[in-house]
Amino acid sequence: MVIKTILSQANYILGNTFIDAKRMWCLKASFVFKLTLIFILLPGIGALINLNIYHLPIFIGGFALLSIYATNANSFSLHAPKNLEIPAFVLLVLLIAQILTDRGFGILSAGGYVILMAIILFGILSAQKPSIETIVRWISLIFQVLMVGIGIELIIILLGRQSSLTELFYSEVTTHYKNYNPADLIHFMGLAMDSGGPNSPLLGSQIGGMVCLFSTLWFFLIPQLPNDFQENKRVILWRFISIILLLATMNGTAALLTALGISIPYFLSKNKQQKVNALILILLFFIALFFLISQGYIFERIFSNEPASFSRETLDIFLRSGLEAETKDIAVIDFYFFIFFRPVEIWLNSDFLTQILGSGNGLFLNEDIYIGGDFGFGSEILLKTGLIWACTFSWAVLSTCFSIYSLPNKLPKSSNAWLVLAKINTLFSFLWLASLIHYTPAIQNAGGYSLFGLSLALVIYCKHCAIKLLENENAQSS
Repeated sequence: MVIKTILSQANYILGNTFIDAKRMWCLKASFVFKLTLIFILLPGIGALINLNIYHLPIFIGGFALLSIYATNANSFSLHAPKNLEIPAFVLLVLLIAQILTDRGFGILSAGGYVILMAIILFGILSAQKPSIETIVRWISLIFQVLMVGIGIELIIILLGRQSSLTELFYSEVTTHYKNYNPADLIHFMGLAMDSGGPNSPLLGSQIGGMVCLFSTLWFFLIPQLPNDFQENKRVILWRFISIILLLATMNGTAALLTALGISIPYFLSKNKQQKVNALILILLFFIALFFLISQGYIFERIFSNEPASFSRETLDIFLRSGLEAETKDIAVIDFYFFIFFRPVEIWLNSDFLTQILGSGNGLFLNEDIYIGGDFGFGSEILLKTGLIWACTFSWAVLSTCFSIYSLPNKLPKSSNAWLVLAKINTLFSFLWLASLIHYTPAIQNAGGYSLFGLSLALVIYCKHCAIKLLENENAQSS
């Protein structure tokens, strides 16, 4: 009530200035997507000017939502969607608990900002009520911008100038350009042998392959929408571009997510034949993957029997942590298994309070304990924020994803497009969560958690629109 009064007064005082409801630019239906487009460009801007912009999307989005509420206090209800009310409450309680126990604010970068971003963007969507046409047009534009960015980056790499990107987008305070992302297909073709793969405008480890996969899925799936979005030359062109760039950015995480992205829609189908098709597709995918790996065409470094090589700094950490004997002459693939289970092993050996609340940002910093970051969910969520948040965050994403399958069976035909759009974003949300099996751009990249939050927000918004159509039809029939 107090907040509403304050915001109403703000609306009264500023009503004739920059937040006038009649002229307010952030009330346009496309505003939430323009905002997201800005967010995904922030990592590059931050690296370019050496400024930590990680927290900026939340503050910008929160300010935009409160401004919209201030101008529409009588017609717009400010609240979290039901799917995210409990996770938001748990987030607040655990954040306070971590601060009081000197564990810092680590829970925000361990999925907390994803939940907050989903709530913020859902609030803006609810106020703006964008149409299906607006959503499809702007999501397509977002992916087109990302594909153009990766395409330009790939050309620079093929010209042998990746070092210029590394220097230009280097930063010690925020996400920066990585020149060691896998580029197996490019190298197999004998190109850019001394360079790594593309990053994408989001920057970071293995994010390029994930973005290309989402773009590929998007341009393959939107023809399922009504006639206005049926296949046309433009959709086919961007589908082709996305596939080419996906192959150029393919890595272990992208390969796993590709298998999931292909199979999940079929498995969730009620058609038994489609479930069989899914099994066949997965089988063929892994047979092809096994052949390429066994022949050394892709992932040669990971699956080789050669001893893993470490920097002097890493060897010193192994020595201080008592892991020198355990990691000496260890094969690359064996080291990957070791480093994946390392966060879980440390968590299991921690005291009860640490297992529940996590280690926080600083608990292990002054101790000679090697954690490793290759199992992102284990090191950044389970270990740093504890079991309660690890379960809550996973439940928040999965419950939101599967909530669309609890809708009534007899929905009006006019809601079909909303359901298709909800299912596409359900797939994206699940894949963002699954990507945490390795690196963490889904939660620790400003553009990554913004896209993740947008996918969750769109699932909830599209579901609400479908239900609203059903309620309107029932009201008319009665």
